[in-house]
Amino acid sequence: MRFLDTQILSRVVIVQTAFLGDVLLTLPMLRALKKQYPVKFLAAVVTPEAAEALSAESCVDELLLYNKRNAEKKNDAFENICREIRRRDFSCSLLPHRSFRSAYMAYRAGVKTRVGFHNSPGAWLYTDRIVYHYAMPEAQRDISLLSVFSANTGMESALFSHTEMKPVKNEEVHIVIAPGSQWKTKMWMTERYGELVAFCAEQGWHIDICGSKKDAEICGEIFSRAASPLVENHCGKTGVPEFSALVRRATAVVCNDSAPIHIANEVGTPVVAIFGPTVPEFGFAPRGTYDQVMQAEGLLCRPCTIHGGARCPLGTHACMREISSEMVIDALHHVVNLQLANADRFS
Repeated sequence: MRFLDTQILSRVVIVQTAFLGDVLLTLPMLRALKKQYPVKFLAAVVTPEAAEALSAESCVDELLLYNKRNAEKKNDAFENICREIRRRDFSCSLLPHRSFRSAYMAYRAGVKTRVGFHNSPGAWLYTDRIVYHYAMPEAQRDISLLSVFSANTGMESALFSHTEMKPVKNEEVHIVIAPGSQWKTKMWMTERYGELVAFCAEQGWHIDICGSKKDAEICGEIFSRAASPLVENHCGKTGVPEFSALVRRATAVVCNDSAPIHIANEVGTPVVAIFGPTVPEFGFAPRGTYDQVMQAEGLLCRPCTIHGGARCPLGTHACMREISSEMVIDALHHVVNLQLANADRFS
């Protein structure tokens, strides 16, 4: 691997057009670029759905929106974003998103220095390739793209948010439940989320059920089973900033392997994360001190794919069915009890 002069980083564009969680995991790298490198102008190419995640970030000077999911105008959207990138005369592009389209975008836009991972389908279009370490957390992998500039990339770990213990009394406990996912097989069963909500209500805890508009059915079903004034359904009513505010005030979050994990990590709230077809070793697990990962151990079929899928290849969905509501309740109770005990220490 060759080492590049950091002056190449004067005008940088990050191309990350994957899902919201992936965009959130680029934040430590974005902050590092502005804080520790001679970056004068930093832009990010993201989808409209993920733009809110970066809109309040002071380190990002401009967001360039790429609507890749508009099937009727997909070619036009690609040509337009390439023109926008070219017009800004970027000196360097960093490509954490391992897709051929992202690689071709930076190449087509004429960015001279293009840094990405060696195992991307479009890696041959990069000028510099960084080894993708499978055992490394995704946020740290993104930071490793900066190693081509020969700086001490270990310093960027200080830019990661840390979990905060929130001293609360029992009646002040707020639990955020986010039962949705982009992938059907990554979703824990609705009835078990319902049992979890019922337990929380019995404890006198407040419960906020959250999700995007596409999660309306599952969130509505969980809410209808609750029959408690302590439960509120926010599904489809919150964007990323509003959801982040709910998570920030929460005592804990329970969710699948999805974006709420990374939002919770960003604002310092403990997470109970439910992993089914995917595994923490992929690098997308919660990284907080008090976070809990729930998974079925010993299944030879796990992991089935890096993302999960629309249906279980074996038709059993055993990776989720073997995670009982009692397991998740116990994990959540443990996280909450730590914070209740912390409150008692200072009362």
